[in-house]
Amino acid sequence: IEANSIVAATGPFQVPVIPPLVPKEAGILQIHSSAYRNPDQLPKGAVLVVGAGSSGVQIADELQRAGKRVYLSVGPHDRPPRAYRGRDFCWWLGVLGKWDLETPGPGTEHVTIVVRGARGSETLDFRRLAKQGLSLVGMT
Repeated sequence: IEANSIVAATGPFQVPVIPPLVPKEAGILQIHSSAYRNPDQLPKGAVLVVGAGSSGVQIADELQRAGKRVYLSVGPHDRPPRAYRGRDFCWWLGVLGKWDLETPGPGTEHVTIVVRGARGSETLDFRRLAKQGLSLVGMT
């Protein structure tokens, strides 16, 4: 992967976790998703987005729509639809008692629902993003 920018979208619940991806001397812009505002703040060239939770996928989608070459680093995910049988997925989690379970430990697979407020709060899907030109890469 050759990229001029890296957006780290890692760390749960707006608590930045910035892994040591590239030495600062390499001259590659590295920002956390909490500091990301729009595609214009990144230099020209490809972007690697590390983290495929809600923030990472929304940022990757926006960057791709802005014409940037985007690589999205994806780990194991369950990716349910946002709605099922006319009900929001979060409603189903409540009915199934999932809100009462203990918090999963680090490294545990979890369900991540990715939506975007724009264009009708559609569900963002890895396969659809890949068909549109975004490159999915494994965990970095």
